[in-house]
Amino acid sequence: KKGIAMGIFGLGVSFAPSLGPTLGGYITEFLNWRWVFFINIPFGILTVLLAVFYLPETSVFREKAKLNFISFTLLSAFTITILIILSKGQQLGWFMSDIIVYLTVISVFSLLFYILSELISKEPLIDFSIFKNREYFVGISVFFLLLGFSMYQVFYLLPIYFENLKGLSTLDAGIHILAFAVFIALFSPVAGFLSDKIGEKYVLYMAAFLYLISSLFILPKLNYFTPNVQAAVMTIPLGISMGMFFAPVTTLALRNLGEKTSLGTGLLHYSRFIGGSFGTAIATNDLYRYSYEHFDGINTVQNHSYVQTKINNFIQMFSQIFNIEKAEKLANFIIYKIQQLYSLSWSLQDTFFVAGLFGLIGSLPILLLIIQDFRKRLNG
Repeated sequence: KKGIAMGIFGLGVSFAPSLGPTLGGYITEFLNWRWVFFINIPFGILTVLLAVFYLPETSVFREKAKLNFISFTLLSAFTITILIILSKGQQLGWFMSDIIVYLTVISVFSLLFYILSELISKEPLIDFSIFKNREYFVGISVFFLLLGFSMYQVFYLLPIYFENLKGLSTLDAGIHILAFAVFIALFSPVAGFLSDKIGEKYVLYMAAFLYLISSLFILPKLNYFTPNVQAAVMTIPLGISMGMFFAPVTTLALRNLGEKTSLGTGLLHYSRFIGGSFGTAIATNDLYRYSYEHFDGINTVQNHSYVQTKINNFIQMFSQIFNIEKAEKLANFIIYKIQQLYSLSWSLQDTFFVAGLFGLIGSLPILLLIIQDFRKRLNG
């Protein structure tokens, strides 16, 4: 029953990030934005207490390995610096900032020295022979690329679409994302059940196919003029695909690892964490770049005389209420706002499509499983 177990466990991994905007919107609306951080404390304490009292000791005897402190320190330095670079890069101007340059140098050298430490150490921090297992290699590659680089972009972009483009409040945006989150929750255990019945690979094939259809052909159609309810409905196939994703890929990756299961699980979550940081950074950078390009493009192709006529009409209308100076400012602001909304709408469509392209790249490792199945059928 590993499949159904992973399906239930997947509720926390895939359902929680999608539920975040809804819960965060409610907390922000009725309490205070600081409670978004405070609420983690009681749940964290409860989790630790439950782990102490209810998690059983492992029944499998393992020889205790020594911690390679040098490799651990170097890997920690790489992880911390790369996360700071990805989270603050856009804000600081990427490599125009001395801080980002210094952190990049530290990150690169930390990674290089970590690799060197692992090669010469008699007790490496990570046993890289785990990647010789084809199913695990495919699983962690899909986790890193499809989940991290692609799905986390979607998690990041959907609240921006409903709040920044559609102008909904934090709570209303969360309510419109709720259908997406609910279908993730519904299909996570379903995917686990199907994994046990028909096999993890086939469920993963279905999930990847549905996700690619959703991210490449449905999400890029969202725009400013899409009715809010229709936009929420359009995210449902995406929710189904994400709900079906976690259980099969995790079960597939971990099922033949034996004593390396703990290491495999840790690396899976590490890859998701790092991949998700890359995905969010890519989405942030693409959204900003496409917005600028579309805004500038509108200036280039628009008819100046037509726009000026519209501005004059607005000035004439506002001058009946305000003085001429304020009327001119309001007229120019409205034209600017319309142009800004169009550029944001188009840039979101482009960024959704790029997220889909990363999903396509992240699905390529699954071809290894398909080829393996095809060869078995030919030989069998």
